[in-house]
This record gives sequence, structure tokens and C-alpha cells, in this order.
Amino acid sequence: MEVTPGKSDLLRLREELNQLGYNRPTPYAIIAEWLLFVSVFVAGLALVIVADGFWAKAAGMALITFGSMGIATNAHTASHHAISRRKWLNDFFLYFGYPFFHQVSANFWRHKHLVVHHPHPNVVGVDKDADLAPFFALDQAEYARASGFQRWWYRHQVYFLPIVLVGNFFSVCFDAWVFLFRRLADPRTRDASHWADLFSLVLHWVVWVIVPVMIFDPMNVLLFTLARFAIMSYAMFALFAPAHYPADAQMVSKEALGKNFLLLQTATTINFRGGPIGRLLCGGVDYQIEHHLFPTISPRHYRQMSRHVKAFCDRHGYPYRSESWGRAIWQSVMTFRRPKPIHEGLPAMASPPLAEAANAADAGVDAAAA
Repeated sequence: MEVTPGKSDLLRLREELNQLGYNRPTPYAIIAEWLLFVSVFVAGLALVIVADGFWAKAAGMALITFGSMGIATNAHTASHHAISRRKWLNDFFLYFGYPFFHQVSANFWRHKHLVVHHPHPNVVGVDKDADLAPFFALDQAEYARASGFQRWWYRHQVYFLPIVLVGNFFSVCFDAWVFLFRRLADPRTRDASHWADLFSLVLHWVVWVIVPVMIFDPMNVLLFTLARFAIMSYAMFALFAPAHYPADAQMVSKEALGKNFLLLQTATTINFRGGPIGRLLCGGVDYQIEHHLFPTISPRHYRQMSRHVKAFCDRHGYPYRSESWGRAIWQSVMTFRRPKPIHEGLPAMASPPLAEAANAADAGVDAAAA
């Protein structure tokens, strides 16, 4: 698509950020954080193994969850090739964090998150993260289509959320296995990365289940594994839901695609603030606007970069919202009480875009880059 009016708003913003040096990778800082998360996890695991009292074991599980969340967000960064310019280094942290550590296929994550979600956040009928049916209705259209018991369930779904959410992580693992098996079964789609994925997933079972069963009581190993994944179900909701589930993060129809990539991302996404420890733990997912616009930039730059992104959005009429982490989680939960309306297109901007045709071209160019 030929861009005639000039540079798009997104390209202008990217050039501005590049001139400020935000395109520099920060591998050493991110690797140091990864080592910290692994150390915290190991300390928590040791405490669970050696401690006798309930509260000591609970403290150990808290450390395990903290370390696991950090390793998960590290793998998320790696999936965007935002740790290093070296592909093998990003792949190491991706395959360590997802298939080996969390039993989630790396290829499934790439497809679900990079191919589907990032170019189409909160686009109804496209973004699977915004479609939780038949278990939950996030939008009013899904609620309106329901009848009988399903309508009753959707009306009361917020009360069942804490119960059903416990299976969130198990569901992701199951979907990841199904996705990988389908790719491996088809010679046209499988490649070396799928076999590496399978090896990492099997290695997870060897390291986290088979070997421990040979050393410890099998029932204790089973209970630990179930507890670890159940707790991570809530942790993953806390990490990823606040960016797109609150009411301020609009849900839009497919008509929003192909018009203005920057506006699509800022209208459907909000940032949330968690303080120094929260920033460390989130690994950039708290600055979702910056991440969705420039996913290959190191998340170590997001906090400083956000000032420039917000100023640019304010100048050119793009929405830019930020909430406290706790409030964003609460607003995410409230969406299950009051499902969101579906907007037929993108919202009106506070001021006209600089280059409307160029902005529309971003929908194709930057969706591929994401």
C-alpha cells in the first residue's frame, strides 16, 4: 500500500524514540533479572521441601509464585525478541520459560500472542484473549446471544470467577499441547522448532514430575504440581488481564482493522502501575501501550519511554490511560459483572491524525512487525 500523505503517526513516534536511544537492547539487565527470579524460585522450593510448618511452606509457595511470574514475563519478552539481538538467546529464555518451566508450548504462545493477539487486541471475532465463551461473556453481544442456563450463568459469572479461574493455567497447557500435536502431525506445518518444543515439554515432565516422584512421596509431588499451577492461574490473570479487560480498554468489531494501527492499540489497551517491585515482576506487561506499539523494544526502557509516548498521544489526540495495578485488576473483575459494549469502529480522536492514509497502512506493516 502506497503511503502518500507522508509519514504515519506511528513512524514519527518510532523515529522520535529511536533518536532518544530506546531501540538499544538491554540483555545484561534482563538476564540479571532472570537469575534473580530463578534464585527466588529455588529458595521457595527449598523452603517447601525442608519446612515443617504450614506458614513456612506457604511462604515458600509465595516465593515460588513470585519467581514463576518473573520467569513467565521474561519468556514473554523473549518471544518478542526483545532481550537480545541474538536469536538463540531469545529462544533459550522462551523455551526455558514456557515449555520447560510452565508446560506451555512456545509455538502455541507465538501463534496465540504474537500472530493473533498483538495485531488485533480486543477485536471481537479475532482476538481469542477477548473471547472466553462459553465459560464467560466479556462483551454485551455474547451475553445477549445466550439463553436459558447460559444466560443465568453469564448473569452470575462474576461470582463463579474465583472458582473457575483456578483452571485457567491448566486450560492453557491443554490448548498448547493440542496446538503442538496438530502442527507435528502435519508435514506442511512442522519444523525443527516444533520438535524443540516437544523436547522441552517432555523434559518438563522428567524434571518436575518423574525425577521428584523417585525421591519424594508421589502424592506430595502431585499436590505440589497442582497447587503450583492453580496459583499461577490467578497470577497470570493478575499479570495479563488488567491491560485489556477493564471497561476503558474498548472492545471493537472487525471494522476497526486496517484503519489506524496506533489508534487501535491505544484504544484497546491501558497501562497499570505496580511500583518498583511490580515493575520488576511484570517485565514490561504493565506498560502495555508501549509494549503493543513497540514489542521488540526492551521493556527496561518502557518507564522512561512512556513519558514520550504519552506526550505524543496527547499532542495528536490518541487515548492514553493508566491505572494502579489493584484498580486495574478490580476493573477487570467488574467486566465479568458488566460485560463491555462492542464498538463498531475506532473511537473519535481528540484531534485529526497527521496522515490518515499512512496511519491506515500501519495496520498491515506494524502488525507484521509485532
